[in-house]
Amino acid sequence: HSHTGASGITGLSLSSWLARVGGHVAVNTKTLGWQPGCKCGAEVEPCICLDPFSGSGTVAVVAYRLGRDYIGIEASPEYVQMSEKRLKPYKQQIKLNLK
Repeated sequence: HSHTGASGITGLSLSSWLARVGGHVAVNTKTLGWQPGCKCGAEVEPCICLDPFSGSGTVAVVAYRLGRDYIGIEASPEYVQMSEKRLKPYKQQIKLNLK
């Protein structure tokens, strides 16, 4: 049977559609620019960033830049490898706690 979803795709199974778009859902991404934080002067609250579809690791890079902990989940081995390569320089940096 066939379904038409929000994407307008008719009659394709998820696996067929993923094969058609290259095996990864986020095929049309846009970079909106990176902001280091708000200008309100509030204290930074510790947190863990969870990205269930981490892709190439953009959220992880921003988390590292902001000194946050990060958990990323990605089903595609190719994107996991890409993300690990992209994060390697950040993981190798030594953090100094100078207060």
